[in-house]
Amino acid sequence: MSSFIDNLVGGISGIIDGAFSGPQQEAEPAYEGFRPYSDYSDDELLDQFHSDNWGKLDDVSREMICQEVENRNAAANGRDPAIVTFYDGPRSKYGSYNDIGNLIQINREHFDNPYETLDSLIHEGRHGYQSEYADDPSKYDSFTGDLIQAGNARDENGKLYNYDSGKNYDMQCDEMDSNSTASEFLMGQADRYRDDPKYLEYLNDRVKHFDKVNGALNEHGADRRSFLANQAQNAYDHGDLTEGQLKNVQAGANDPNYTDPQALRSQWVGADVSNLRDQVAQYQAENGIQSPY
Repeated sequence: MSSFIDNLVGGISGIIDGAFSGPQQEAEPAYEGFRPYSDYSDDELLDQFHSDNWGKLDDVSREMICQEVENRNAAANGRDPAIVTFYDGPRSKYGSYNDIGNLIQINREHFDNPYETLDSLIHEGRHGYQSEYADDPSKYDSFTGDLIQAGNARDENGKLYNYDSGKNYDMQCDEMDSNSTASEFLMGQADRYRDDPKYLEYLNDRVKHFDKVNGALNEHGADRRSFLANQAQNAYDHGDLTEGQLKNVQAGANDPNYTDPQALRSQWVGADVSNLRDQVAQYQAENGIQSPY
């Protein structure tokens, strides 16, 4: 089986087997025969998300597994691991990352599909990566990096004054980066999960997501460019972007012929997810696996 090292992409370039175990969470059960998840290989750890295994786990075990994935992800990124916790929220929410507390929260409402949980974990971990590296030109192109900084700027009260949780939510560079990164990682695990109907269900949901986002990019590209330019201007006015950063964003946003790297990537990932969804559907049909698609 391929490892984290082969499949984490776009800055999440690898997870070292047995890497730094990160922040201390609830102690692992001490009953006889228990094997700590920190001792699991990458393959063994990722196998826990297969429906056949995930459904047998309690929430304590699930949280420890998710924490270990985040620990290895963070070690590969060269950042401090976030603390992973679960919460009960509406189904419209998947998870969140808080850069002040370095905290990832995952919504239990989606535990019926373990791949949504794994996607959310990688997605939110990518926000941790952005918090660490948005201003590093070796990690991000300047257009994306400047807009990640602009969107995640906080005012004197610690409020994210420039982040859009409404109609432009999925159009922001940081969300596009996180969605693409998580989808790329889950696609890289196709050989591991392709016999699981829940994996096909996850892929189908991702197809719907990228169809919606990429459709909006094609139909309302001018509106998005205007939104991004305004986001940069607002951050500049608050003193959170330099004049050079503002001009850099404006140069791209004001050019109708410019397509920024995250928009291009979203289109590529959307096409790849759609193709993989069809391949997995065919595999499951040929092998008599009942699937939702």
